[in-house]
Amino acid sequence: MEKAAIILAAGIGERLKPITYTRPKPLLPVLGETLLSRHIKLVKKYYKPDKIAIVVSYMADKIKEEANRHGDNFVFVNQGKELGTGHAIRKALEVLDADEYLIVYSDVYTSEQNYRK
Repeated sequence: MEKAAIILAAGIGERLKPITYTRPKPLLPVLGETLLSRHIKLVKKYYKPDKIAIVVSYMADKIKEEANRHGDNFVFVNQGKELGTGHAIRKALEVLDADEYLIVYSDVYTSEQNYRK
């Protein structure tokens, strides 16, 4: 059974401006690491997917650079025009073929305990 994780990291972060003028929301630091790094580490540790797709758009190069610090086994999906969460997931599903999926909002902090469950 093949498992895939989809990490949603395409949003602009309108409500966090001016902070997000220089970096996207998933790259904001919380407790010494970026939200994106935290999610990647916890997804790999507890879900152990065969593939990880990261949906990008705004400042995609910065997201890719941060993700690649955790290996090179990522599929980057450019959402293009940001048309919401459903659209982002659909774009990722177009390039993934798995039996099971975990979808993660990269800009939401969650406890490690939630990943264990």
